[in-house]
Amino acid sequence: MSTAFLDLPLNWRLLGFATGVAVATAVLFGTVPALRAARFVGSLLYGIEPRDPSTFAAAAAVLALVGLLAGAIPAWRAARVDPSVVLRRG
Repeated sequence: MSTAFLDLPLNWRLLGFATGVAVATAVLFGTVPALRAARFVGSLLYGIEPRDPSTFAAAAAVLALVGLLAGAIPAWRAARVDPSVVLRRG
C-alpha cells in the first residue's frame, strides 16, 4: 500500500477523507434513483442499454472526480492564506 496519502499534512488528510466520504455517499445515494429513472429514459437512448453497468460506472467516476476537485480546489486556495491576516481584516 502506498504511503503517499499518509505523508500529507494532517489538514490535507482530513480534507481528503471528508470530501471522499461526501462524494462516496452522494454516489451511493444517487445510484438507486438513477437506476429507477433509467427505465423512463430507455426510449431516448440509441445503441446503449438503459442500465449499462459500464456507463453507470463511468458516470459515477466522472462525478466523483468533479466532486473531489470541487472540494480540493477551494481548500487549497484557503490553505494558502495566512490566518492572522484574515483575522485582522475580518
